[in-house]
Amino acid sequence: MSDTNLAAVESNIIDAKAPSQSSQGSQTASLSELKDKKGLMSSLRVALWSVVLILLLQSVTETFKNIQTAQTFESSKQIQAKKIAEINAAKQQLQGIGGKLAALAAAGNQNAVKIVTQFEKAGVTMRPLK
Repeated sequence: MSDTNLAAVESNIIDAKAPSQSSQGSQTASLSELKDKKGLMSSLRVALWSVVLILLLQSVTETFKNIQTAQTFESSKQIQAKKIAEINAAKQQLQGIGGKLAALAAAGNQNAVKIVTQFEKAGVTMRPLK
C-alpha cells in the first residue's frame, strides 16, 4: 500500500472511532438524564403518596368527628324524649282538670264559673271533656 492509501485508511479508522466516542458521550449523557428522570419520578411518587396519606387521615378525622356528633345528637334526643313524655303527661292532666272544671261551670257551680272566667281573661279557654 502506498502512503496515501495508508493515510486514507488511518483517517477512516479515526473517523469510525470518533462517532463511537461521541455516541458513548451521548449514552453517558442519556444515562445521567435517565437517572435524573428516575430521581424526579421517585420524588413525584413520594409527593403523591404524601397527598394520599394526608387525604386519608383527614377523611378518618372527619368521620370520627361525625360519629361523635351523631352520638351527641342521639343522647340529646333521648333526654328530650323523656322530657317531652313528661310534658305530654302533665298537659293531659291539665286538660282533664280544665275539662272537669268547665263541666262544673256549665253545671252551675259558682266557684267553677269564677275560675273559668279568670282563666278566660288570661287567654286560656277551658272546654268540657267529650
